[in-house]
Amino acid sequence: MQRTDPSNPPAALHLPTRHKPLFNLRHLLSGHRVLDLGSGTGLAGLSAAACGAHVLLTDLASVCDGTLRANVQRNALYATPNETASIRASVAASITSITSGSLATPSGTCMAVGDASADGVQCKEETGQQERRETTPGRFSGAWAGAVAVGQGSAAVMALDWTEPLEPQIQAGGNDPREADFILAVDTIWLLDIFHSFLDIVYAVLSHEPVTGVAAATAILPTLAVQPDGNERTHPVQRKRACFLAFVERAGVDAKLFVRKEAVEQELQNRGLDVDVVLAEDVDVDGVARPGRVLRVTMAN
Repeated sequence: MQRTDPSNPPAALHLPTRHKPLFNLRHLLSGHRVLDLGSGTGLAGLSAAACGAHVLLTDLASVCDGTLRANVQRNALYATPNETASIRASVAASITSITSGSLATPSGTCMAVGDASADGVQCKEETGQQERRETTPGRFSGAWAGAVAVGQGSAAVMALDWTEPLEPQIQAGGNDPREADFILAVDTIWLLDIFHSFLDIVYAVLSHEPVTGVAAATAILPTLAVQPDGNERTHPVQRKRACFLAFVERAGVDAKLFVRKEAVEQELQNRGLDVDVVLAEDVDVDGVARPGRVLRVTMAN
């Protein structure tokens, strides 16, 4: 798997330009804790981390041990001792933005704030022969336990089986997925036999009362919104925990194994969740046009 470039992240965080969303997902996730469900190779989660999010990538233990942890390490940020303070300050700046109302810039540089010794220091890109630095729990407020720096953010890996009780997995994994601000779920729910278990996890996260600093913050944040004229402008909005769910319907006329898009929205609403369709368009799957959806799922008011 190729390494992610924070200045040019993969398309996983960019919706098609002909259907511009009403918000900028890259800016929305930056500096926040993100739970990536069904990470697979880690493309979506690593893209979010490269853009400044603190991501917990999760999948079955076999996937974590087979490819996911290795891919996270391939994308881990390298730092010389002289750059360590700069990297720490850049991550701290993302966290400070939650209460100060400022966000890291999307261009690949961010000014450090909240630490007079780092005033004016910019985030640096990876350079040359450098030494891998792994974060430790509590070093970066907002980073998950066991995380490594990736781009402008961080990434950690945890085995998570949706069909098993959550508490024992939290104890074994060292992180509580319910303490996420946002959920990413990309192409994870096409099979009926795991659909309801997936819904259980989403509801558990969105309904959980967080106890740690980043997830507990309720500050008003600036968010880039796309205006009718096509330009992006910053507006203060109340942050609300949300799941961004992207999937392609694979169910044919007589399909019994696959989830239909109507069932996805209906079952989410049956759980007391609000569903907004961010994007709806066909996706080419092996030469066949299949309905694609990106949903924003939140707790109902």
